[in-house]
Parts: sequence; structure tokens; C-alpha cells
Amino acid sequence: MFNLVSINEYTKAVLVIVMGEYVINMLSKGDGFEHSRKTLDLCWKCIEKWENVEEDVVADLNDCLCPEDLVEFDYYSTISEDALSSNIYMLLYEIASYICEEVMMEHNWPLPEYLDVGEDDFTEFVLEYVKNVNENYFEDYKLQKVLTYCQEKQKEDKNIKFNKEEILKISF
Repeated sequence: MFNLVSINEYTKAVLVIVMGEYVINMLSKGDGFEHSRKTLDLCWKCIEKWENVEEDVVADLNDCLCPEDLVEFDYYSTISEDALSSNIYMLLYEIASYICEEVMMEHNWPLPEYLDVGEDDFTEFVLEYVKNVNENYFEDYKLQKVLTYCQEKQKEDKNIKFNKEEILKISF
């Protein structure tokens, strides 16, 4: 485990979405996977723009988290055939909630009631959760590579924003 105390919220969000990319591949293909993929793609749009993200992207992400038709992560978790998939859906929900909450706070937009992550050490919580989901699948050193890369790039440019391809190339 590494020290997350001195890491800014943006970098934590990058690390969290990388963890989401690791675990989504453990889901079987179908509606739940497609919903999860769409949600992570919206999270990447938030990561890539952060303080400049468009409101409609955040609105779409909020709709994935709490849609009007109620076909959401909780639903997919409930109908999952096994506990592992059920836990992954809920983990992906928490990851997307965290990223959405951080972006909305960056913009000083009011948070919906359902966005109450409430974890001070959320990244550590997610990291531990991922390890519990499947210890053989998740490797700390890959996440450390992403963290080191982000920190080095941020030394060069404090306002740098990362894109999906760039980060996944390092982590996979």
C-alpha cells in the first residue's frame, strides 16, 4: 500500500477509475456490463476535463447513478448470479459516485442527496475493496506506476489532465 495523504483529489480520482477498469473486466457481458461501461466512460470524460467538464456529462453520469427507470447498479447487483459480480457492481457505483461528487464539488454545484460517499479515505477504501474482490487480479505495482506517472507529469504541469488511453496504456 502507498501513502495517499499527499495526493490531490484529481489524482485520487484517476487512481479510482483505474481500479474500476480492472474490475469491470471481471463482469460477464450483458446489460449490466454495458451500463457499467457507459458509466465508466462518463467518468473518464470527467477525468479528462475535470474543472472544464460540461454539465451535460455530469447530468448523464448522475442519470447512470440514479436513473428514472431505476435500472441501475443496485438492480444489477441484486440480479447477479454470484456474490463477486454483485460486489463489483456496487464497487463501480461507489467509484462513479466518488468521481461525480468530486467534479461537482470542484464546480461548486449542489450535490444530489444520493451522492454521499462520506469516506475521508475513499481511495484506500476502494483499494482494499478491490483486493477483497479478487486478490489475484489486482496488482499494486500497476497502480503505483500510474501514481508515479501522474505525480511526475504534475510536477511539469500542475494543471495537467490525463486521458483514458494514456493512463490505461500505463496500467494494463
